[in-house]
Amino acid sequence: MLISQEFPYSNPNAEAITYMKTNAPTFYASYMSFAGTNPSDAFLANAKPIVDVGNATTLYDSLWTDFKAK
Repeated sequence: MLISQEFPYSNPNAEAITYMKTNAPTFYASYMSFAGTNPSDAFLANAKPIVDVGNATTLYDSLWTDFKAK
């Protein structure tokens, strides 16, 4: 639970979520309603999946690094 309080990331640990629900209901409600960790179904319906670009990852990384340097 403490890591969920300090870092606003989605927590994949189901036991931690259950613990929060039981032992910190106010925080649990806040965590569950925060769109950054629990996006709505409407948001997810419009989201685009991340596609593995395979060996092109090196090219993308190089282009992005050059772009940031300018």
